[in-house]
Amino acid sequence: MSAERLKGNLKIFIVDSFHLNDSTASFKSAVDYSISHESGYFNNGTHVIDSLSTIGTSYELSLDSIPAGNYSATFSVERPFVILGRKDDTGRARFIEIKTIALPVGSTVALPAVEIWAYRINRLVVYFSPNITFAQADSIVRGAGAGVISRSRSLLENAPLYWISTVNAGTEAELKPVLENWPGVEAVYFELFGHSYY
Repeated sequence: MSAERLKGNLKIFIVDSFHLNDSTASFKSAVDYSISHESGYFNNGTHVIDSLSTIGTSYELSLDSIPAGNYSATFSVERPFVILGRKDDTGRARFIEIKTIALPVGSTVALPAVEIWAYRINRLVVYFSPNITFAQADSIVRGAGAGVISRSRSLLENAPLYWISTVNAGTEAELKPVLENWPGVEAVYFELFGHSYY
């Protein structure tokens, strides 16, 4: 069988799930990708989601006539963007995503879409346990080296809900895992543009 008959087509979809373009900021997101095959075939590059992109736009990259078999695909972004499937699940936000897929001979397959979200840099949303007081929450935020932007109560449990600044404590990506392990903290989220947490 000729080498051509042992090939297939792979499609990659990168989705602008929540992109910002307003009067205060204009961001573009560079999504790096690398595709590797078990036999050694390799392809990499960068797809740029321009600042004029609109929410929900799906970009398709096609790798045609490539070796059939098993592939690993790595995608990465840098702040202020994360890879995320749903905007209400930013606890699972990540900067690197690895996907695997099998490409049968003579077929066309698509990797699951990679969704790119924009968030506010140097800011986090922190949910505290319902038994934590505002004074205790303030102490936790100060202990982490962050500053309080605003405080309120969550609608479901009436627990302290804080928006904090990480400017003096490092990046939001560095501080998020530290706070998540702090006693009295229920959850820590990136603040996605245009989304409120309750």
